[in-house]
Parts: sequence; C-alpha cells; structure tokens
Amino acid sequence: MFASSYSSPPLVPSWERLVSAFDAELAQPEIEGIPIGSTLTDILIVDYINGGGRWGMAQRWLDGLRWWKRYFHAPRGSEDGLAQTSGRILVTWRSSTSRVDELILPMLQALTFERCTVVYENSNVLQRLPLGVDSVDLKKALCYDRRNWLAAFRRCWPQWRSRVYQLSKSFGLPRGVADRLALCIIVNSQMALGCLDFLKRCRPAAVVTDYDRARLSSCLVLAAASLGIPTFSLQHGVMGENAVGYVPVLADKMFCWSELHRTIVTEAGQNPANLAIGGCPRLTRAFSVDPQSARKRLQIDPLHRVAMLGTSPAAESQKRLLTEWFCRAVKQLDGVKGIVRLHPSESLDFYRTIADDFPEISFIDNAQVSLDESLAACDVVVVQRSGLGSDALIKGRLVVVVDLPDEPLGHGQKLIERAGCPRAASVEELAASLRNLLFDDAVRIRHFAAAQPYVEEFCAYFGRESAEKIAEEVNRVIGVRSRTATPDRVPESVGQKTKA
Repeated sequence: MFASSYSSPPLVPSWERLVSAFDAELAQPEIEGIPIGSTLTDILIVDYINGGGRWGMAQRWLDGLRWWKRYFHAPRGSEDGLAQTSGRILVTWRSSTSRVDELILPMLQALTFERCTVVYENSNVLQRLPLGVDSVDLKKALCYDRRNWLAAFRRCWPQWRSRVYQLSKSFGLPRGVADRLALCIIVNSQMALGCLDFLKRCRPAAVVTDYDRARLSSCLVLAAASLGIPTFSLQHGVMGENAVGYVPVLADKMFCWSELHRTIVTEAGQNPANLAIGGCPRLTRAFSVDPQSARKRLQIDPLHRVAMLGTSPAAESQKRLLTEWFCRAVKQLDGVKGIVRLHPSESLDFYRTIADDFPEISFIDNAQVSLDESLAACDVVVVQRSGLGSDALIKGRLVVVVDLPDEPLGHGQKLIERAGCPRAASVEELAASLRNLLFDDAVRIRHFAAAQPYVEEFCAYFGRESAEKIAEEVNRVIGVRSRTATPDRVPESVGQKTKA
C-alpha cells in the first residue's frame, strides 16, 4: 500500500494548485458515478494546510493498519432507524459549534421544521435540535452491499493509489500525507456507496449542506447529484484568495454572502450560474447581549479596555507564536484586559503552558462563551487569518491583523487591504496598534470610517432575512425539479419514522 521513498521535495507553488490537482487527477475512475478526488479537500486543508495532521512513522503505521481494517472489516450502517425523510429537505449539521449552530438554526426555521430532516455526524447536535425536527445519525444510516463495494474498489484502487502517491511526491508532501489520503480514499469510497443507498431509501426532496466539501457532506452531495436530487451549499466561513476549499462547487448551487464573495468564486473558475447571493444567516449587525452583561459574566473590570485574540487552525509552532505575541503585547499596556478565544477545533490543554506564563490573560474555550458575548465584551479584536476579524467589524469592533513570519495572511490580507485594519509584524507593532485603537479616539474614528465600505460589501443579507432568501430559492428549485424528476432515478423508500 505504501510508497517506499520520495526524492527531495519541490516547493508547493500554491494551496489552490495543490487542492485542485488532487480534485482533478482523482476524478477518474469514478466509484458508482462519484469522483473520489472531490471528497479529499477537507482532509488536505484541515490535516495538511492548516497543520492539524501528524506525519511521523508511528502515525504512518497506524494509518496503514486502519486502511487494512477498513478493507477487511468495513463498518456498515443499519437499514433501520431512518427518520421520516421521504419528500423532505435533508439539512446537514455536522457538529454543534456556536458558528455552525447560528448558521443552521435560522435555515431550519425558514425552511420550516416539519419539512426538514437534520443529518448529523456528532451527537452533540441533538442538544441544540429544535423540537419537532427529525434527525438521522448519518454514519449509522450508511448501509451498503460489501461485495458491490469491494468489486468497485478493487477496480478503482490501483489508479487511485498510483495517482495519490505521484501527486504527493510531485508537490513535495510528507509521505505520511499520502498514507493519510490513501486511508481517506478507502473510507470515503465506503461512505459514498453508503450515501447512495441512504438516499435511495429515504428519497429526500433536496440536500442543503453547510459545507459541500467536508468529508461526509461531499459524499452525500455527490451521491445526491448522481441520483438527480437537488443540492445546495451555504458559504460557511470567510474566503481567502482563489476560494481555496470552496471550488469547484459540488452542489448544484452555492449561496455566497455577497457579490464580493461571488466574484472570488467566479474568478476561481466557477460557473456563475451555480452561484447565488444569499447573505449569511448567522451574521447580525446588533448584539444579542449588552457589553456590560458580557463583561460581568467574564469577570472583567468595567474600567478596563479589552483586547481579544481569535485563534485559527495553523501549525502548532505558529499558533504558539501568535498567542505569545498577543500576550506579550497586552502585558505592555496598562488598564487593558487580554482574552484569548480558541477556535472550535482547539482545546485549552494545548495553551496550558502559555496560560501559566501569562496568568493575567484569560483563555476561554470556544463553547464556554458565545461569539456574540465575546465580541460584546471586547473593544478590539486581534486575528491572523481568522474569520473572527470580519465578524468583529460587522459588530462595530476594531481589528488588528498579525503578520507572522512565513505564514500566509489569508483572510487577514483582505482586512488590511479593503478594511484598513492595522498590520502588526512584531510584538512592538502589535502593542502600538492596540494602544492606538484602545485609547486614541481620533485613530478609532478614522479606522471605523475606513472599515465601513468593506462591511457594506461583505454581506448582502443578515440573520433571518438571509435565511428566508435562501429558503425561497430552495423552494423554487424543488418546485421545478419535483414536476420533472423521473421516478426511476430515486427508488422507493422503505424507511420508517423513528425517534433519533
């Protein structure tokens, strides 16, 4: 299964070329009409580009063992246990985080609860699921014929294997990345066939997903496309240059936040006919909590100014450097309280040593305090490439962008160029920027004015209005497709309504 060795790696030209190469080169052969390359984007971004993966020999052996276990003892779901899904809209809700919750809940309400079935991966979603909304644990519902899968996989695997190792070598990726992708391919091939069987049994009217290039969501969307079921994808977060991670769009239609984002996706090669402007259901201009209450909950002295760092996925060394810069900068400022708010993918354990070195800085878990409360409590937000920067500007909070050595700014570059946010390339520059934005009224007024044009173009519709715009388009398409779909494309369902 494994490649033996690689020569000296060339430099990776760009992230978009890396992602698009795997997407294109592994588009063939298809497994039951599904291009497996389009299911690999999430693993490339999360594990490799964002630095979330480990590539040592021990991990390679573990991934190899997992590959063989999947080959001989692939898990299968149950044919029982489907909620009422026939004719309903399937809405993916992968896991419960504040950002995802605030994106999905308005959508369910706009589409109406009784017409939707939520499909989830993490059971923590059930804690936020509104009463009256049916749900399905998608992994448990993925049932497929093992013999059919094995025959199809044996036919496709030699070409997939050859291409994934050749591409990894040509881009200079660690050998462990190729092994992880090989594991991902076998897992996704099983999920793809499971999604096909699931959709044939449940016969939904449409699939709406928060992100069509996540591992399981991509399999579901591609399976739906092969059966002629309408599919829609939401823009779940901010976009960097060239819309890396968003293109090619797998769903029939993607709802962008604004013309700004539709232009980014179009310039990245996507057909404009597959794009619509829907705004963002989770974004609102006003706070749901007043700043005084938010500060009281976080036990912040009301006389202090507050600076908050929003972390984002990156290599461990870069995350430590960013956090240390912030803590050292805040320590230089009198009358300033510092807060570090972690990304949903992170845990406090990773930052324990830094927190011990800077006891005056508060480190808060993403689930501990809502995004709205966090932004209400602070005066200035510090980011590197986190989408939290745009959220802050929309809420009327000023932003400083940290430019770390040898780390791409991503979305942070947009904040500097289009919103006029200060750029800090050292601890001293960060401390100076924070001092100006926190204490100099003239500087604050100037930066507020500079940010407003960007805020206006960043999102076309907010909150409930956005959800209703998206629901209107989904309902329009379902009405057209439901009158023209051929019955033999989607077989009858044998699923029964059960308690999730």
